[in-house]
Amino acid sequence: MKILLVNTFDLYGGAARAAYRLFQGFRRIGSDCTMMVGRKHGDDAHVRALGPVTPAETARMRFLEAEIRQEMAAYPVLAGGNGSDTYHSERAAPGEILVRQLPPADVINLHWVRGFVDYTAFFGSRPPGQPVVWTLHDMKAFTGGCHYDGGCTRFTLACGACPRLNSDDPDDLSARVLRRQAAALKGTSARLHVVTPSRWLADRAKASALFADIPVSVIPYSLETDIYRPFEKAEARAQFNLPPDRRIILFAAHVLTDPRKGLAQLDEALCRLPPQEGLALLTVGLGNPHVKAPVQRFHMDFIADKARYEAVMSRLYAVADVVAVPSQEDNLPNLALEAMSAGRPVVAFANGGLPELVENGRTGFLARSGDVEELAALLAAALSDPDRLAAMGRAARDRIERENALEVQAGRYRDLFQTLLRPSPSGP
Repeated sequence: MKILLVNTFDLYGGAARAAYRLFQGFRRIGSDCTMMVGRKHGDDAHVRALGPVTPAETARMRFLEAEIRQEMAAYPVLAGGNGSDTYHSERAAPGEILVRQLPPADVINLHWVRGFVDYTAFFGSRPPGQPVVWTLHDMKAFTGGCHYDGGCTRFTLACGACPRLNSDDPDDLSARVLRRQAAALKGTSARLHVVTPSRWLADRAKASALFADIPVSVIPYSLETDIYRPFEKAEARAQFNLPPDRRIILFAAHVLTDPRKGLAQLDEALCRLPPQEGLALLTVGLGNPHVKAPVQRFHMDFIADKARYEAVMSRLYAVADVVAVPSQEDNLPNLALEAMSAGRPVVAFANGGLPELVENGRTGFLARSGDVEELAALLAAALSDPDRLAAMGRAARDRIERENALEVQAGRYRDLFQTLLRPSPSGP
């Protein structure tokens, strides 16, 4: 069985790390697997990027890029990056080139493919009956363009009048994108199957107009448990020149000001804690936003390089007493997975897929969605009982080893692929 994984990047971003981890898992269990990406940052010889293109292909790609930009330019909120990172159409300028360069495969496993896979070009070219498994890392695949709905449910019908676009037009870009996506899937002869890392995202996909009739399986993420493992706290703090006597809360995000990640809510919760000495907040990510809470503050910039990220973050979790994941909306955050694998309990809101990962009171603490008072109370309770925190960290590590090792996830995918490759009762 030849497996092909397709993702926009090989290493850059949370979805890329998740896809590459599955790729590593396939290789560990001996599966014949290749990964194809739009932009390659690493040096793995088994990961392929697009090859050379002809002058005609280059001209065609530039023409498509201009069309896509023009369509987006009608919405000022998408200009200058203000909303362009959280909204995209289904079109991709390199999509036609990708189709021509795809290596042979029995099963194609799409991942986060924004700007790389063009829905019409890809699905219109699939041979009859080929299994295409689409692993979702956010909601983009089944909405009219947004990566998370932010409470909007228009994707369950037809989109249009999109809040993300600041639009009141029922036939705006989001409505057109959703119609084009539906047409691309309706016209395909592939056998499409959706995989989500969390039941929360599976439920959102099933509620959508696009994937309502598509089979969905839930297979949680994996990670390198041999890299993200417990380290001794005092040694780690000395390595990063952090004070040995502080109680440290760790918060990390690609972009610290991303409202979805919840730093503002964490800051508010810290402001509501009783006055206390010796409390510190360590933030890791792009930007260094102001924090109002009266706590000592440490900051580290975002780490893009995979090897350096692993070397730093695997040790950085050890400096923390707890890891805060106050996401307002999230699938199955890598931050929580990595922290638990490193033996650190998580304090989070019960949003998205987090209740499926964090066992409240056993591997971490969960506050009701948006309840900042409860989040503050849980942080105070956690930091006041070091022995309980240590026990929770051990339980978190045990859970990750049992459920989220690379080989466990890859084996579940392999079983799914083998099932999809069997002839259906009605024929191929």
